[in-house]
Amino acid sequence: MNSVLYPATEIQLTELPLTTALSEKTMSFPEWKDILFNKIKNREMTAGLIKDAFERIVRDIETIKKDLSTRTYKNAELEKYANTMRTGVPRAELVTMVARQMVIQFAFLASNSDVFVSHGYRFNDSVNSIRKALRNFDDQCLEEYCQRQDQKAAEHTEKMAKIKQAISNPQTLEDFELLIKLCGTKALTPEHIVKRDELIALDLLKKSKASAIEKKSVEPVFSTSTMSIQQTTHSKNGYPLFVVKMENRVERSEYDRLLAAAKKLGGWYSSFSRDGAIPGFQFKKQEDAQLFFETTQGKKVDVAERVEVEQAEKSSHSADHLLTAAAKLEESANRLLSANRLTNTHRRAAMASNAESRANADLAIARTMKNIAHSIVSGTAVHLESIRDKTQVEMLQRFIRRAKEREISASTQDYQEVANRKAEPATIDTVQHVRFPSCRLHNDIFADLIRKLKSLQGCIRLGQQLASNYRIDPEKNHLVVIPTEMMEAVDVKLKAHNVTDFWHYTDELANIKRLRRMGITTIEQLRAACREFVLCQVAQAGPDKVKMLERALIGSKVGIDFFPSPKNAVREWLEWSGIKPGMTCCESSAGNGNIAEVLREAGIEPDCLEISGQLREILSAKKFKLVGNDFLEYYQKYDAFLINPPFGNGQDMVHVRHAYALLNEAGILVSVVGEGAFFRTGKAETEFRQWLEDVGAEVKELPPGTFSDRNLMATTNTNARIVKIIKKGGIV
Repeated sequence: MNSVLYPATEIQLTELPLTTALSEKTMSFPEWKDILFNKIKNREMTAGLIKDAFERIVRDIETIKKDLSTRTYKNAELEKYANTMRTGVPRAELVTMVARQMVIQFAFLASNSDVFVSHGYRFNDSVNSIRKALRNFDDQCLEEYCQRQDQKAAEHTEKMAKIKQAISNPQTLEDFELLIKLCGTKALTPEHIVKRDELIALDLLKKSKASAIEKKSVEPVFSTSTMSIQQTTHSKNGYPLFVVKMENRVERSEYDRLLAAAKKLGGWYSSFSRDGAIPGFQFKKQEDAQLFFETTQGKKVDVAERVEVEQAEKSSHSADHLLTAAAKLEESANRLLSANRLTNTHRRAAMASNAESRANADLAIARTMKNIAHSIVSGTAVHLESIRDKTQVEMLQRFIRRAKEREISASTQDYQEVANRKAEPATIDTVQHVRFPSCRLHNDIFADLIRKLKSLQGCIRLGQQLASNYRIDPEKNHLVVIPTEMMEAVDVKLKAHNVTDFWHYTDELANIKRLRRMGITTIEQLRAACREFVLCQVAQAGPDKVKMLERALIGSKVGIDFFPSPKNAVREWLEWSGIKPGMTCCESSAGNGNIAEVLREAGIEPDCLEISGQLREILSAKKFKLVGNDFLEYYQKYDAFLINPPFGNGQDMVHVRHAYALLNEAGILVSVVGEGAFFRTGKAETEFRQWLEDVGAEVKELPPGTFSDRNLMATTNTNARIVKIIKKGGIV
């Protein structure tokens, strides 16, 4: 309620009281509150009692002021009824202000609005103005006042309920607007942000579809010419055409209206008449031609259903385009992954790792594109239905990756923890850290850009506008943010003048344009789309741990005489050996597991030993069972051995004899043995050859260069033989 306060003066009555016989009871501040805020509301007052109460206040105002001056009433309580926004008002002035308000509040009973105008400047003028207004105040006026107050109370209750709803559990855009207005954006929880983004994005999508319907709505276009629909074929390309032909010419303004209507329905006008062509308004679909014909007859065309069909077709085309592009990308990535690459040098290993990383990235993108396409078809991807190509998918991937970095940085400052969390997958919560792209430039580059524009013909005014239309980045004050529309205008001018120095904004401007083609123009839409994207995203496969470990050893001296066996040769040895699944088998110097892998292929899971810690790590990564380090200190019995022992210092001969000792009866031992054991004349070699003869060993020479295959981790030109022994009782 609004009223005018006047300077404190002694009340000088110039009008007769409303009643001649007033109650002798002295009016008090508590009684006034009870009348104004309880009894009137509860319909316990009459118009006469209200008039009596008013006159009693006027009569007893000095007594009331004395009562208010006592310590019974605190200043804070009096300030609520003084109708003032001031604080720290002196007690005497505060008491006078409250006494005035006790009188002035009766003005709103006599008024039909929340404003009461007093005739006169002095306080007693206000009293007399209220008295005059109350002369015509009766019980009907009182009831109308009560009804107005009841309505206001109901509106206030409804408003407070909305506020409570908005603060406790916002569900609509109106609730969120109210929550932000009352509490600010910091009051929004992550769940609130998700809900609000979705509501805003859906609302904008709905408006976009409504706008499309409005743009394509075709009003009746009355034609002064007789129209007819004729079917023909395109004279050049041969596809069917439906032509709405005009029998006579029309005014230019009428033709323009007809052409506009035809374009909205997917048609165009052609005056070509040779080779049997029919001039007129051309349509590829008969139903479009029929609709256009009906508009020329004065019928309004409802295009809502048509627009929905077009949008559904557009989404379907987007899904088909994604699936086609994904299939090609997946095929290319798989071809790269399956390519046979040399990795026998550091450089070749690095090149192979990079190629595989790129292939895995493309494979992840292809699978993500497939997921998006399926989501579009199923209707679960509402905000991604306009995505069509790989560049858009990669753009959203970058947004999510940067958001993940911000999410990690916001939760920890520890360098090691940040490094450890880099491989964490993005979640729905990550999306709240996504930012809409903006054109940002360093202060110095921005200044150079303005100077450049002012030096180019036709760009002076644009440079001046740019100099006054930017803002400082709130997080990085050395950067300036330029409005997108202005940056697009700058981009056009720079390209027209072949200026390529200022490329710093181009990536972000390209991202903004890509988002615009997807129908995304706000941060809320972008976050809603990114949440759908996170659910469709396939993480890139990490590097193969085994390959990483093997490539890290290339060029290094590892273990004792480590020269891996070529798998093709091992497969021949295994077939020759007669070792079968079900036999217990051991690989005594397993190296990087080439022999063990061939045994696994054949259904034999070997026990492995390897003295090198680095090679043992590779074997563990390949999930082989490691039973020891030094084979010569190992004494477990087996049915079979398929081994390639170290050759140096006669170790091959020692390993073979030790393996034979651990062989069960009728067990099979197949081992590579260096050529030196067969031609040297030393005692050990001579005894070894005799021993081989005694145990009935079969010996085959291996082809020269068996261990020099460049696909192996380490190579040697040493010649060797393959020995096969079947253990029989009595010989050790």
